[in-house]
Amino acid sequence: VHGDTSLHSPPQKAKQPLSLFAHGLGSSFVTFRGLLRHSSVVPPRSLRTSPFFSLLKMASAAASASNKVAKFVRQLYGICTDPSNHDIIRFRRDGTSFEVLNVRALEDVVFPTVFKHRNFASFHRQLLTHEFVKIGSLNEYVYKHPSFKRERPDLLPAIRRVAVKSETKARPAAAKGSDDDSVEDEQHHDVLAALEARFDDLEAEVSAIRAEHGASVAELKQENAKLWNIIVAQEEAQAFVQTALRALFSYLSSNGIVDLSSPMYSA
Repeated sequence: VHGDTSLHSPPQKAKQPLSLFAHGLGSSFVTFRGLLRHSSVVPPRSLRTSPFFSLLKMASAAASASNKVAKFVRQLYGICTDPSNHDIIRFRRDGTSFEVLNVRALEDVVFPTVFKHRNFASFHRQLLTHEFVKIGSLNEYVYKHPSFKRERPDLLPAIRRVAVKSETKARPAAAKGSDDDSVEDEQHHDVLAALEARFDDLEAEVSAIRAEHGASVAELKQENAKLWNIIVAQEEAQAFVQTALRALFSYLSSNGIVDLSSPMYSA
């Protein structure tokens, strides 16, 4: 149930200081290693083989990996793990996918804090270009990626943006890294995302109309048959009444009870 946040346990805050410490330790090691490379000082073998030195190397690798995470992926992981957003967007119970619970709140509340837009269609397009897959029913916004899991930020560097084939052909290889192209790409992605979202909406509407009209046509045929039967029955009843009236007036006239030549019966 969406309201039960206990089913979607967020990452424990106790791990955050440790991760910050590891990142800082790794950065320190990178600086330390750079100083050693540019100097004639060689650390003794006892230091290079010590557990502390190994810890520094591991922290350095973790810090380097965190720097390789795509900006969008880093922002997405942040908003999905933020407990204050769990009534809007969060990881699902199994931790291998995330869900959007409130699209309007996501656009109005969350997006302004991390993105430069408030467009869910653009967000959806970014997910697709980073190889996320939309799962669940048509009315659910659930997305999944093999390397996007709760409490596994070490997997995030594996999530990379996939270039659209058309833009790869149209853009010269030398201009791939320019900022202008990146801005233009984002604009193109926004337009494409909006068109895709609109197409999905129209497809859903068409399916609903077909289902609704299929039932309506059958109902209309049944109603039409009923009305036709009623009309036929009324026509038969009217013909019977007219025949009975003619016979009655003929009897009354033949017995001198009424005079059919009177203006009263001329109509």
